[in-house]
Amino acid sequence: IQKPCASDDSRTSFRTYAERKNEVFHNLLNSKLRFLFFQPRRNCTPPDRGKGFSRMNKDEQDYKWILERTTEAVRNIDSKNGIVTAILAVIAAILFSNEAFIDCACSAFVDKKTVSIVAIGIAATSTVVVVFSLFASIFPRTKCEDESLIYAGGIAACKNIDKFKERLSDNHYSLEDDLVSQIYVNAKIYKTKAKWNRIATGALYVLITSIVVFSILATMGV
Repeated sequence: IQKPCASDDSRTSFRTYAERKNEVFHNLLNSKLRFLFFQPRRNCTPPDRGKGFSRMNKDEQDYKWILERTTEAVRNIDSKNGIVTAILAVIAAILFSNEAFIDCACSAFVDKKTVSIVAIGIAATSTVVVVFSLFASIFPRTKCEDESLIYAGGIAACKNIDKFKERLSDNHYSLEDDLVSQIYVNAKIYKTKAKWNRIATGALYVLITSIVVFSILATMGV
């Protein structure tokens, strides 16, 4: 684009120059946008994985999405169990390293301080409940159907790779049914783990409350 000469009318020439410049800029921008957004799309279809493992249809994709949600729910419960375990470990480390607390607990039994003894008993019972509930919440993960070919335990149950391929190629095997089965198993695992996690969390609250009450009683000499 040539700039206007000095002999041209200043207003008209500079207006024409600006309009031509904007026109060229917009044409260039439109061509870039067409290249970015309107170019032919690549083929994103997953490759064929062989006999017995065909491409997922819409129902199987929906089931896979539900399975991922249930699996994520189980992981969230495991994370909560980890938090409860960490808090319990911190409490145990603080109490057992505190000689004053241990001396107060021993003196409560020697002096037969009923209220303090009750607080200690509640704390001990709550600790047992928390530990037991955590183990019960972790345990259901191992309970899964060995017949599934999308579960690691079911795959490992095959004697060798040839047996695994043979089961995949079996005409009676259905990926859709396998996904539905795993969704149900994950849901049962989640329900059990969530129930025991709630019990462990409630027992942890009782444990902390009883420790605080005992500390106040020990300070008051009761």
